[in-house]
Amino acid sequence: MIINWVFESLKKIRWKRMSGKKIIRKKVDPLTGEVSTADNAISSSAFRKRRKVDPSTGLPSTADNAISYNKFIHRKKVDPVTGKPSTADNAISISAFRNRRKVDPVTGKPSTADDAIQFQTFFNRRKVDPVTGKPSVADNAISYSAFFQRRKVDPQTGKPSVADNAISYSAFFQRRKVDPQTGKPSADDNAISYYAYIQRRKKVDPLTGKESSADNAISYAALRKRRTVDPVTGKASKAANAISYTAFRQRRKVDPLTGKPSTADNAISISAFRLRRKVNPVTGKLSNAAGAITYYTYRSRERKKRKHNNVQLDQGVKRRKFILKINKNVGDKNIHSGNIIKTEVSDHQIGF
Repeated sequence: MIINWVFESLKKIRWKRMSGKKIIRKKVDPLTGEVSTADNAISSSAFRKRRKVDPSTGLPSTADNAISYNKFIHRKKVDPVTGKPSTADNAISISAFRNRRKVDPVTGKPSTADDAIQFQTFFNRRKVDPVTGKPSVADNAISYSAFFQRRKVDPQTGKPSVADNAISYSAFFQRRKVDPQTGKPSADDNAISYYAYIQRRKKVDPLTGKESSADNAISYAALRKRRTVDPVTGKASKAANAISYTAFRQRRKVDPLTGKPSTADNAISISAFRLRRKVNPVTGKLSNAAGAITYYTYRSRERKKRKHNNVQLDQGVKRRKFILKINKNVGDKNIHSGNIIKTEVSDHQIGF
């Protein structure tokens, strides 16, 4: 009975698509799932994907470790070659399998051509409106990847936010604290940022950049800084005029007020912009207060302060007196006419 109902439903949908009739998707309440016409109503498909299920079985659950049905579906393990369900050691999530598949770089359709790229790469390259995120071919359109990283979220929860203290999702993602060994979220004292974890963890071959466990393997962060790029485009290059990626990043031109990329005549390097920004003279954190100073001034003061402290410590060590404790009686026979002690020190201690 259920199979027949599903079959009939699919036939109706197909007929509507072929006849050009609009398919009406019913809206439901995001909490109860009942049909609703309210402003916050969502599609029944979205409601089904949001519902909480057990992470192991996929059955409805209200436990603390319950996850959304959509996340459960994407976690399913499949064979990395065929995409069929698998419990083998090399099985990967169905989400990873879908993102790995090769597609045409222009149309996004499955392809086995030499220039085929991963679907994830194609998805992130598509151009969208920088404000709405909808597909766009306008001059100011940006890649979906850039749009995704730019969106503003709450610095504590990571949820979308338009508050003054909202930060980009990219910054939030890199800031979150994780265990330095496993990379899992952690609130321990030894927790480090996810960005630091990624840079430290991944060891690669210094020539090819592929993951390696050899003795000469270096961190991924070190490889990124070493690679040479074109001084204009920033793309990988082995030309004679190629420069390091770090130098390229420092040379990028930005607006002197906003810090956003710019090609205007008054644009300055990102390095100069960072040195000009205003910070608190005590903590060095960004500040717009009346007594704020430039980061360059703050850094110079700190450098002079460290130099002064080092000089003081050095002089203090030189001024200290050495105390020589001789654990031996000194008699007249050990005294020279010039009142010089002529004895061997068998047990001594020099203290500062």
